[in-house]
Amino acid sequence: MILLYSPKIKEQVYYLNKLKIDGSIHIAWDFATKNILENIKDMLKYVKAYKIICYILVGFNTNIEQDLYRVRKLKELGIRPFVQPYRDFNNERKVSQYEKDFAGWVNKKERFMSCDFKDYKPRNGFVCKKYFE
Repeated sequence: MILLYSPKIKEQVYYLNKLKIDGSIHIAWDFATKNILENIKDMLKYVKAYKIICYILVGFNTNIEQDLYRVRKLKELGIRPFVQPYRDFNNERKVSQYEKDFAGWVNKKERFMSCDFKDYKPRNGFVCKKYFE
């Protein structure tokens, strides 16, 4: 895992790209309050966007606007986001329906690429634009 908050990111990514890796490079953008876009852009100087999957943690001190911002920015850069709803260690927290729907939209590439979240229909008679009302 690359530490995108590290001052040595350029060095890390440079050497990571030198490795023969089967599959994708996985990074995470867990904290919506930390803007790591510049570090991701630096990473893209050495690694092709299609080789990167970025985990997005939702439901841990985030709101719908922050969640959408992160996945849209990654999509603009050509990086594949993967949403993971927050679960606590004791399994006391219930994942909300919004988090399930958001993950269902983002994590299925064909859905994510074909429509906006507001237009996504995860269940019969429900459209996600209701989350914005």
